Amino acid sequence: MATFPASSTQERHSKFLILVLRDDPGAIHLTLDSDGWADINNLLTRANRYGFELTRENLADVLSLSESHHFEWDVPAERIRWRKS
Repeated sequence: MATFPASSTQERHSKFLILVLRDDPGAIHLTLDSDGWADINNLLTRANRYGFELTRENLADVLSLSESHHFEWDVPAERIRWRKS
């Protein structure tokens, strides 16, 4: 599990990403491709539309601080997905 202080912003962002990238992309009407990738701009737009403030910087923080490496983004940083183990 990731090592975030209780109720930290990174923890909230991580839990949100788990919800929309692994458990229920439909919660924010997000579409994943057949390999589980989501377009980052679409993810950010939909997250903010549904009241969850999320930025590219927040995503970078979650990815860099997550010890479990549950998330990955592609090399040009245009897509993100839940990493299947």
